[in-house]
Formats: sequence, C-alpha cells, structure tokens
Amino acid sequence: YLSRLTKRARKIVREAECAIHSGKGKFELAQTQEQALEFTSEIERMHQARWREQGIEGCFTKSEFRNFLKGTIHAMWRDPWRSENAAPQGELLAQSQRVLIGLLRLDGVVASGSICFRDRDTVAMYLVGMNPELSDSRPGWMLNTCFIKHAMEMGCKRFDFLRGDEEYKERLGGVAAAQHRWVVPSNRLTSQVRNA
Repeated sequence: YLSRLTKRARKIVREAECAIHSGKGKFELAQTQEQALEFTSEIERMHQARWREQGIEGCFTKSEFRNFLKGTIHAMWRDPWRSENAAPQGELLAQSQRVLIGLLRLDGVVASGSICFRDRDTVAMYLVGMNPELSDSRPGWMLNTCFIKHAMEMGCKRFDFLRGDEEYKERLGGVAAAQHRWVVPSNRLTSQVRNA
C-alpha cells in the first residue's frame, strides 16, 4: 500500500504511525453498542464544530439524520457480517462487525473520529469529525492511517472514501470509481409524478 503513495504522503503516513507507536496518539474502536453511540456523540460534536467554523449547518442539525444514524448503528450492531471464518454463533468479534466507529485521541484529548461500514472485503468511511483546535497535529491523517491499517488486518482489500474529490483521498491512494444512483419512489401519486 505505502509503495503506491507519493513520497510526501508516505512521509505523512509514517509520521502518523510514529505518533501512534510513541503513545502520543491512541486509536480506539468501539467494542459495545453503548460505546459506539458515545463515540458517535463525540464525532457529532467535532463534525458540527468544524461546519460552524465555516458558517454552515452540518448534517447533525437535522433530527431525522441523527435518528437515521443511531437507528442504523443499532440495527447493524446486532446483525454482524459473517464469513466462513467468523466466530461461532453468539460470539461477536470485531472482525465480523459491520459498523466500525473509532476515535483518535492525542495526549488524551479526542482529536478525530469516524463512522465506517464494512461490506464483505470493503470498509467505507461514511462520516468523519475532527477537532478544529488540533488540526495542526494532522489528526485526520492519523485516523485514516489507523482505519486503513485496521481494514487490512481484517482482510479487507478495499477502503472506500465514498463521494467527494477532496485532495487527501487521492493522496491516500484513492482512485475515482463509477457511481450508481438509485431512486426508489414510493407508490404515492405525488412521489411517482415527482420522479417522472
């Protein structure tokens, strides 16, 4: 993976790994549903703070989004993804978890966090929050490095940064891929007319 990155990106990833190995940075994945929801609250706080800095309302200002996200975490936590090598029924391993929620702390302070989803051999980074006060320490790079490494350790072959052409995605080895958009209108007349 590292050999595919530019020299500058390799240096930043190695610096991120050094910060983790030195103990300055600590990456933690939620181990229980309660912890996952606690981490999500931290991610929400950081995500909103970052958007507020830019004078924009973030997605968490909508209660529908918060309810959707919490409902998704709840449903997916109880329904892990299983491969042939998964643990026996009833035993939940991090390797089989479909929702991965992690926080990165720098010197004990929450610096960044992300909500990711796993589907077979792919981990998709869905939503990220970063503490704006710690942006000079590059917590986003550290978080991405930790999640990519964890995906590899789980045997995943792809890491999907989802939509958007932000520069960091290309620097981390991301390549553009075709997208499909599905529109499924309800049977109500107004929905059918709007869709037509």
